[in-house]
Amino acid sequence: MSNVGVWAIVIAGLLAACGPGEVEVPGPEGPADDVPASPPQTPGGGEAVVQMRDFAFEPAGVSVPSGADVALQLRNSGQVSHTFTVEDLAVDVTVEPAGVGVATFSAPDPGTYEFICRFHPGQMTGELIVE
Repeated sequence: MSNVGVWAIVIAGLLAACGPGEVEVPGPEGPADDVPASPPQTPGGGEAVVQMRDFAFEPAGVSVPSGADVALQLRNSGQVSHTFTVEDLAVDVTVEPAGVGVATFSAPDPGTYEFICRFHPGQMTGELIVE
């Protein structure tokens, strides 16, 4: 396969994996019928991927069921360090450029909780929606 073909496959995979919007993390009972099977479920909760870019989170919204043990994989594809910080839940993870981190927590009572990058709070914000 030529280099052009390899790059086309790599770029297509990155575009498919990094779409904006909201992701729903399945709870212990598994995904709902209208929710795709990914992101994969982890024991007792869910796992999703949040991309950290200069200067935005993708997706900007993550839904989790109340009481679930959650593991959010954080991938920094930006040129500078970023944090995933949910002050109301005492969650604060720093991820260096080209690095990967994991934010683990038990989902609290239903509600909407803001997440930010402490280094870029006016630019990088999102919502953790607990249902």
